[in-house]
Amino acid sequence: MPQSGMSRLIQRLSSLGTETFGFLQGKSGQGFLSTITELCKTLLQLRGEAASVAIAEEILALYREADAEQKIGFFRFLHDELGVNHEAVAAAIAAYQAEPAQGAAQDLAKSCEAARRELLRTHNTAPVGTQALIDTREDSHKLTRVEPI
Repeated sequence: MPQSGMSRLIQRLSSLGTETFGFLQGKSGQGFLSTITELCKTLLQLRGEAASVAIAEEILALYREADAEQKIGFFRFLHDELGVNHEAVAAAIAAYQAEPAQGAAQDLAKSCEAARRELLRTHNTAPVGTQALIDTREDSHKLTRVEPI
């Protein structure tokens, strides 16, 4: 991440407390894909709404500056690393089959959701997040026609 981007993010988060700094330690100076994937993973681990919005804004800013090849790499990350956790789904199925209750059904439904959906929901909370997601979807349609994921 360009130093200015990480500095900007650290400044924004400094008023929110120290929770996020542990997640972000050592992230400056990495390339686009390493930085954006680490920020996405950090975002999925955080619980603070203000910190989440700040990181989501930084991810969206990085994405906007990315070239086509970098965007394809990001889409691969979303597809390959933030999909459904198959082990969690299997465990939830087994739990539901052992005791078909409402709670087990809800756990099964939750386990079937890919992590990338939560990431995209969080991006949507950022200012201009909805438009950024629309633009990202348009990019994914254009770029994955050329290079399917």
